[in-house]
Amino acid sequence: MDMSDATEGASFWQLHIAAWQQSGLTQKAYCEHQELRYSTFGYWVRKLRRAAEPATEKKGRALCR
Repeated sequence: MDMSDATEGASFWQLHIAAWQQSGLTQKAYCEHQELRYSTFGYWVRKLRRAAEPATEKKGRALCR
């Protein structure tokens, strides 16, 4: 996978996550309605949430492991 594929993948999931948050549905209900894999959706929610965290929170979490 090259960087453009990774960027397109992240953009795809960012759009779906934003739509889910606006929908008022649970993650599972949204995924069923959109025919998305629930486990993959959850993975991207966590991945993008972590990427948005400030660097200080990331350091603190790494030290707790």
